[in-house]
Parts: sequence; C-alpha cells; structure tokens
Amino acid sequence: MKTSPFRRLFANFPRIAPYTRRAKAIRSKMANGLDLTTITSVLSVTTFIIGILLGVIIKRAIKLALAIVALVSLLVVTGYLNLAWSMPSANTIYYVFNGAQPVASQAIGLATLLPISSVTFLAGSAIGLWKG
Repeated sequence: MKTSPFRRLFANFPRIAPYTRRAKAIRSKMANGLDLTTITSVLSVTTFIIGILLGVIIKRAIKLALAIVALVSLLVVTGYLNLAWSMPSANTIYYVFNGAQPVASQAIGLATLLPISSVTFLAGSAIGLWKG
C-alpha cells in the first residue's frame, strides 16, 4: 500500500481520532527506509572513510618524499651526483615549477571539496596518518 508524501511527513505527529467524544491518539506506522538519523550516520561514516584514505595517502607521500631526499643525499655524499648550478639544471627546475603551477591550482580546487571542519574527517585522517 503506497502512502502519500503528506502522510509520510506527518507520520510521527499524534493525531486525534475523528467522531469520538474523547481525544484519543492514533498511533501511526513507522516509515520504512531512510530517515534523518540513517542519512546522518551514512554521511558521518563516509566522511570518516574519506579522512582515513586521505591520511593514508598523505603518510605514504611523506614516506616517498623522505626516501627521495635520502637517496639524493646518499648520491651526493658518495659523489655520484653533483649539485653544482648549471644551465641545464636551471632549465629543468624552471620547467618543473612552470608545470607544477596548473597542478597546484587544481589541487586547491579539489581541497575545497574536503570536509576539513568535520570532526569525523579529522579523526579519520588522524587514524590514517597514525596507522596507515
């Protein structure tokens, strides 16, 4: 049996039975499906999972950056890599920084989509950084 949207909206309000002498509350049926608490719970869990994934990604990116720095410093100490300033190295650095500018602007646009002020997101990202 289908119910109207009006009935579903007012399903939890007590109604008075018509054609009676006393005020008698009619109990209404519970709505099947999603209600506000279910939707809020799903959104909280989704925000928590996004936080965990982002925390794991950040932790792995930091590990990768530290490994690259350790490798470069090891190559410099052993003499396999020379960090003297030359024109080809300057051109390479200029090319990398010019290519990084559009990527950084896209990253800023994507960062605005993250729910950074949410407690569940912050807890998830902390757990992702710690355990990930």
